[in-house]
Amino acid sequence: VGKNVSANAGCTGSACVSTQRLQWGRRYPPPACAAGKWQVVLASDCAYTDDRWESLAQTMKALLQQGSQPAPEAPPRILMSQQHRSAATTLLASPSFKATLRANGLQATTLDIERNARAPPAAGGAGADDQTVAVSIVEVRLEGS
Repeated sequence: VGKNVSANAGCTGSACVSTQRLQWGRRYPPPACAAGKWQVVLASDCAYTDDRWESLAQTMKALLQQGSQPAPEAPPRILMSQQHRSAATTLLASPSFKATLRANGLQATTLDIERNARAPPAAGGAGADDQTVAVSIVEVRLEGS
């Protein structure tokens, strides 16, 4: 991921872009370049089973609270995406996942469910598979923001 950030450095202007691997349920300091303020966290394929939802929600809440101090021009948000690999992994569309977020003071809005995205290349193969995949994109914010 850091390699992709470096490769796209010319596209971000003066924006601070950093990557960090997170363990759910822990608090993390904001990136040094963000000076305690940031606008967006991008997350993909974060949790596949409901036993991780509570700790994921706690980490997202902590990140959103950190990004809100001092008050930014626009409230921070987390944009999450997940490929629908099976009915069991449509986390972002799950009412019980959204209920877990609400219980932690978060709100989620489904922005898009893309059903025609091309599948990535198969492991060890060249080119994309001929199948299409569904991908959910959800925005998560602190309640009331």
